[in-house]
Amino acid sequence: MGSVEVDISTREKYSAERAKRLATTNFAKRLEVSKDPSVRDLLQDPWADYDARAKEAPYLENGSRTKFLIVGAGHSGLIHAYHLIKAGFDPKDLVIVDNAGGWGGTWYWNRYPGLQCDVEGYCYLPLLQESGFVPQNRYSHGEEIRQNAEHIAAKFGLQGMFCTSLVVADWNESDGRWDVTLRRQLGPAHEELNVPFTVSTQFLITATGPLSSMSIPALPGLDDFRREKKVFHAARWDYDYTGGSTTDPHMVNLRDKVVGIVGTAATAVQAVPELAKWAQHLYVF
Repeated sequence: MGSVEVDISTREKYSAERAKRLATTNFAKRLEVSKDPSVRDLLQDPWADYDARAKEAPYLENGSRTKFLIVGAGHSGLIHAYHLIKAGFDPKDLVIVDNAGGWGGTWYWNRYPGLQCDVEGYCYLPLLQESGFVPQNRYSHGEEIRQNAEHIAAKFGLQGMFCTSLVVADWNESDGRWDVTLRRQLGPAHEELNVPFTVSTQFLITATGPLSSMSIPALPGLDDFRREKKVFHAARWDYDYTGGSTTDPHMVNLRDKVVGIVGTAATAVQAVPELAKWAQHLYVF
């Protein structure tokens, strides 16, 4: 293969931009959504049916013991579970927990208009041959990717306990097991269920990732702005406000609205064209 010549000024430009992205001062300009009361409401799961989850018999409760506890119901958690079952373990030996209300990981949370994977579905979607799932699009839309995750869980009888977060895990040397404290979050209508509980597991598998966590800049005046204007994160898209849905993003409620979107990376590349179709005016910051 031939070499590609890159002039010095271009290299210096990209090095300078990289240094900006990695600067610790930039990371400090982000709000910790789970800890900052001014934005904690943005953690609310718009997709979870809390009432339905509250009626389900939980796979785990205080004092439960299981062989495998997998934290994370996205692709990593699903693949771990599949290979354990393939190795001969009973699906009932596994429980997968996730703070989301269902399967899919980042593809559970992200449902913004235009959402699509930039890798061909036959390469990106896991366990297609094993589960029999056939992608309908060369580049799968977010809805199809989430459907694939749900299909895998149903195909292999996986046990998912949702709206449940890991609080702390301690190794119990005398028992040779992990003592894991979990906490359910089923909304304000079910406060009696939103309490920590501790379970014991022989194997603890963390299958979490960074892409389901929201990044919110610490903008001066954000509190005041939110009191006057509608603000939400792309990973918590509010179709009740914009109109439309994940399968039919006709955002008719934005026809008389001036909309601003902060960010110009992959999410914006996908969402901006859809917003531009409907907003009275769109600003990209």
